[in-house]
This record gives sequence, C-alpha cells and structure tokens, in this order.
Amino acid sequence: MFINVTQLVEETEHEEDAQVAGVYAVHFECDVAGLAIGELVGRALDIFHAHQGIESLDDFDICVLDDDHNILNQTEEYEDGSHADDGMVEKVSGEPIKVQPATNSAARNRS
Repeated sequence: MFINVTQLVEETEHEEDAQVAGVYAVHFECDVAGLAIGELVGRALDIFHAHQGIESLDDFDICVLDDDHNILNQTEEYEDGSHADDGMVEKVSGEPIKVQPATNSAARNRS
C-alpha cells in the first residue's frame, strides 16, 4: 500500500511541512493476512501519521492507494490510532501520484 500526499496550497503554513508531499510505501511489521482492505487502510494511515509529522493537515490531501493507484477507503468501524506501531513508512517519491480526489474523508485527512 502507498500513502499519496498532495499539497493543496501554494505554500504550506508551517515550514517543516514544505517537503511532506509525495508517495510513501507502507511496510507492515505485523501479520495482516486475512484483514479486510478497509482495516488495512486504517492501519496504513495509523503507521503513516505515527512516523510522518504534519503540522497542518488542512494543507494536504492524504489518501491510500493500491499498487494500481486506486484510492482505497478505510472502514468506518476502524479505531484511529490503534495500530500506529505496526510498521514503518518510506518516502519513495517526492512527487505525488495524480489521482481523482477521494470521496470518503476517512481515507484522506485525519485531524
């Protein structure tokens, strides 16, 4: 799974957010076999937010993509933050993938 981070503003509100946009690969460090996609999306977002600080989430669109660059949605029942220590993220590109905006805000930004 990949986390795609697109900057929505010309200049970020916080200087440390200036280099956040791009694509991050999520590496799960726990057994995820048999989990539903919506659960995996929640875990991927937990891992991303635990390892990549963003001061102003409103400056970015954050979505989870599969290998074919399709946006994946988190299940509504997922408890945010419950699996933050279950993996690592690695920035693999400084340029986000151009995708259609997510229709489910749960798969995008978390405040």
